[in-house]
Amino acid sequence: MKKFLIIILILTLTNCSFFKKKTSYLFIQSSESATYNGKVLHLNKISKNITFFSDRPRRITGNISNADFVKIWNNTKQKNSFKKDPPNSAIYFLDEKKNLKSAIVENSDLTFHKNSASYEVKILSGKLSRNMRQVVIFIDNTELSTPGVYVNEVGGFSNSVVPD
Repeated sequence: MKKFLIIILILTLTNCSFFKKKTSYLFIQSSESATYNGKVLHLNKISKNITFFSDRPRRITGNISNADFVKIWNNTKQKNSFKKDPPNSAIYFLDEKKNLKSAIVENSDLTFHKNSASYEVKILSGKLSRNMRQVVIFIDNTELSTPGVYVNEVGGFSNSVVPD
């Protein structure tokens, strides 16, 4: 009977998605303004940190520095590398007439400066304005398996912050 229970326990644990899957994170980046020239989206006055969160079952949230986000972006060894396989993103913004607009894009070639960032973008749906305000970008998911970038996962379900 003990062997039977051990076998059932092992089968249950190996098929449980909580233990099987690595955590995948989505990212939220914001800026006060942005410009778009038909190819490059340039974000001005970006937030100092980028918010991340994971889906069920872990529900982890936190913030990472822009420098750590660049490390994640450029890590070609991690699964779903943004550098090798550019992510899709939803971009929400106020246009020149202060109307809320959105577009779905594929981001590539991230470059960061002191308080700005640029992406080459390919528009998949919607439109980007030449000049935008209050820009928020929801960036598709990847794993956080980048050296030097850590998630402090306490108990698997609580809020976590990656230290600067």
